[in-house]
Order: sequence, then structure tokens, then C-alpha cells
Amino acid sequence: MVIVILVLIVWLAMRQSGAQQHEPAAEHGEALAKKYCASCHLYPEPQLLDKKTWREGVLPNMAMRLGIRMPGQDPFKDMDTTDAVWCMR
Repeated sequence: MVIVILVLIVWLAMRQSGAQQHEPAAEHGEALAKKYCASCHLYPEPQLLDKKTWREGVLPNMAMRLGIRMPGQDPFKDMDTTDAVWCMR
């Protein structure tokens, strides 16, 4: 549960920080990402994707995988009903 909360905090901080990449908060976010993201998979360098993709794609997707649901998000929206039913098992 602590990991879920930390990922949400990092995601929210990235959404609010905008273009401010070199502030202490950004460095703290990087340390959190290296610790928690890399606990499940290789650490993805931020330059791998543009900010919009991180903010609107990757981070919300990873949050959903960790059980964080934001208002209005539907993880099954673009899924075929057969696939969605399989995921609910």
C-alpha cells in the first residue's frame, strides 16, 4: 500500500511541476522512481518518452496496475469484453 501511495505522489508531483525539471522535488521524484519503479522492472530513463506520454499514458497506466483509480478512469474502456472478463477473474 505504501508503494501505491508513493507512486501516486510522484505522479501528482510530475503533473504539477510542469517544465520544472531541475528542482529538488524533481530529484526526489527521480530517487523514488529508481527505488519503486525499478523494484518491478528496469528503471526507465525519463528521456525515453516525452512528458505528455509519461503524464497521460505511462504514469496513469502504472497507477491502475498498482490499484490506484482516478475519477473517470476506466481500465477496461478500450478492451474487448472477452478480455475484460478474463482480467476480472
